[in-house]
Formats: sequence, structure tokens, C-alpha cells
Amino acid sequence: MLLAPRMRHCEREWSEEDIVKYLQHKAELLHHSPCAHEVEKDKDGPRLSRVLKKFSSYETALAAAGLKPAVVWAKLSNEELLEAARKWSAEHNGAKLNIFLLRNSRGKLPSDFLVRNRFGTVQNYFEQARVPYEYGKKIFNKF
Repeated sequence: MLLAPRMRHCEREWSEEDIVKYLQHKAELLHHSPCAHEVEKDKDGPRLSRVLKKFSSYETALAAAGLKPAVVWAKLSNEELLEAARKWSAEHNGAKLNIFLLRNSRGKLPSDFLVRNRFGTVQNYFEQARVPYEYGKKIFNKF
């Protein structure tokens, strides 16, 4: 017995309003604006091609939903990555950064993988950013 191929996406008709509501709901679930690949991977959502057909671009669809595109950290310069750490620290009254914050910042800071790739170590990243940080049980606040 042959089975029909599993549908990759919800094959219903998606209006602009439906897409906007979907993007807003997805953003609430993810705690950040969904990237195009996150929409494409979601079998319950519209196909990315449908989103692009209804809106001139993915960024236009996000704007219609009142969302800003997610930061693509890998495209930023080292100085922009350092500035992100400074900004986060300033917004949190000089709170000490650590590797766990990088892993759980929900898009507010670059990933620890990217930081290690660009700066060698997470500790080097924090030192170059000149922000207070915790490393293991030691607290560094020499800036």
C-alpha cells in the first residue's frame, strides 16, 4: 500500500492577516522575531514562498507584524559584537556577564560559539569589551 507523501506545510490559504498573526505568535513562542528559516521549518506555518508572495520581502512581513528582523550576529564586525556586550551591561546596571548569559540571552548577545570563533575565548571577549564578568567562581571587575 502506498501512502501519500506527508505534507510539509499547512496547505491552507494564508491571507496577509493570517501571516501577520502567525509571525506574532511565533515571536511570542521564540522570544525573538522568527528568522525566515524558522518559519520555513515550521510545518504548521505558511510556506516561506507564500509569505514572500503576499509581502514583497520577509522583512516587510515582519514589519507588518510589528517585529524587527532578528540580529544576524555573524554578519556583525568584532567591534559591533563588543558593543553589544557593553550595551547589555549598561542596560543591566553593570551586571556581570558570563557564559550562561551568552547561551540564554534570547538574541540579546552573540552565542558563545561565535564569541569563541571570533575572540578565541569567552574571557577574551569580555575583557576586550571591558565589561565586568564572571568566569567560574571568580569575578572580574577591573575595568
